[in-house]
Amino acid sequence: MMMRTINTVPIPRVEFDGGHVENINLDLYVEHNDSISLAFSEAANGGILTTKDVNGMVSCSVKYKMLFITINADAKITFDQGAITMKATLPLHTQVVKDRHLLRVDVSDFDLQFDTSKIHIDLSGSVLADVLDKIIFLFKNVVLKAISSVIDSEVPPALQSAINDEIIATNGFAPIYDNIALDVQIPADPIVTNDAIQLYVNGTIFDEKVGYKVPGTGIANLQLDLTQKNQMVVDASQYTVDSLLSVIQEKGYFRFTLDGDTFDGVAKDYLTTTVLDGFLPGIAAKYGQDVPVAMTFNSKVAPNSFFTTDQVGAKLTATIDFIVKGEKAVSLTVNEADATVKPALANFTLFMDIVQFTVKAISIDQSLIGDVNTTELKVFLNVLFRLAIPVVNQFMAGGLALPTEYFGVLVVKQAEFHAKQGFIEMSFVPEFI
Repeated sequence: MMMRTINTVPIPRVEFDGGHVENINLDLYVEHNDSISLAFSEAANGGILTTKDVNGMVSCSVKYKMLFITINADAKITFDQGAITMKATLPLHTQVVKDRHLLRVDVSDFDLQFDTSKIHIDLSGSVLADVLDKIIFLFKNVVLKAISSVIDSEVPPALQSAINDEIIATNGFAPIYDNIALDVQIPADPIVTNDAIQLYVNGTIFDEKVGYKVPGTGIANLQLDLTQKNQMVVDASQYTVDSLLSVIQEKGYFRFTLDGDTFDGVAKDYLTTTVLDGFLPGIAAKYGQDVPVAMTFNSKVAPNSFFTTDQVGAKLTATIDFIVKGEKAVSLTVNEADATVKPALANFTLFMDIVQFTVKAISIDQSLIGDVNTTELKVFLNVLFRLAIPVVNQFMAGGLALPTEYFGVLVVKQAEFHAKQGFIEMSFVPEFI
């Protein structure tokens, strides 16, 4: 955004003794975004943005007359590394737009500098050496200074308008994944010191299809673990993960079927009427020996999460049907089950591997084979789910791709996700677009 603003600033004709330069076009860019740094400034109550890795080209038309010689030429200025440096002061405030409290970024100062010892000027056409030296002198001492002066004057209001137009356009909402969105408001001005920035953020992660649900209990006090410069850390309660679990529920990841073909046939020896007769007495008598059995699992509602160190847990309820020859031989409800998931974030994709799944309580809803011993059946289910975990993990191996750009002005350069005792911690290093 910053470079786009600079490149679109109209540069007027630059007059000098003996001629002028016009049709000035800038095509500048930041070579590597890593070269952009943002330092906090208490005096500015904001950030100081600097970069020393700007490259590109300036093109223009030159007309110059010396004695009886008139030169009309096209000029191209290119730059060595470090020839262009930029510095911008960005005070931070809040703004109220349609009753929404949004971040406001001002641009109070801008400074573009050219190191004229690191530039190259190419002129088209035949130019005498004496005239060429004079034109190069004028470019270094007049033209580039004039361009820099225009940029320093025109960029702050234009860049400030562009940044805040992007923020206002989002209305404080940022998509995360599918229907899950982030609603952020900044009720008070940020407080900036030379070491840190304090933001009072009213943030909600919610499902756009369902709307908001206000938690019944508050979130525990934040615990911040800053490990590098410009890092931002967000601690979130279980409600954040519950929202993501709702998306996974809608995607059908908690609904699957186990049969003889599952695990490349590994379960074939387990899912037969002969084996299951030990846990479901009467199933072999009704349907015959060694008849294949399919088991369907369907989570009734999205699980509720809980956190332990490096792992996310979930409590859920589900229905399980044992299907033989096309009919439901037994239907039951898993009234309580715990799953432990190990989350990981790589290349802005959230992965969740199931570590364990334990059925704790079941009840029989329907049986065509008579009474069922729920204690023995629960043992069998836990054994079977241990076999199912690798398949479910493979099913979810693609992960959930998360966005890297937020509110039109920030891009996340690096992000990490950690489960802590009672909360989750998300840390990221942002940079301005």
